[in-house]
Amino acid sequence: MSAQPWPLPTDDWRADLEAASRAVWDLLVAHPGLSVASVGATDPGPTAVRRVGELTAHLIELGFAPDAALLAVDTVIDLPVDVAIRAPSHGHEPGLDEPAAEWFERKLDLVLAGIAVRLAPTEG
Repeated sequence: MSAQPWPLPTDDWRADLEAASRAVWDLLVAHPGLSVASVGATDPGPTAVRRVGELTAHLIELGFAPDAALLAVDTVIDLPVDVAIRAPSHGHEPGLDEPAAEWFERKLDLVLAGIAVRLAPTEG
């Protein structure tokens, strides 16, 4: 995880969550089997804990309620793991078969739309 490039925060929560989720997806594609191994792990490691904490704190700075920020970050970080694990059972290999990447992108878009409606701070 520490070798994986991580996006810098911006003033756009959606872009930040999207970039973080894609960074995890890229990590999983580059390291087949990591998604399955991570599910049983009881300690995600200091880099993962730090990155989740920093992104959560950043969303709070952007106006998210603390529980909403953590829920949003946890969801977009779990999403690529879920897709990578399930892709082979649907006939797709992440990184090798475009439909797995397309499925991830479609699910990410749906999740971000839901976060916008249910969790994001309202303007005004």
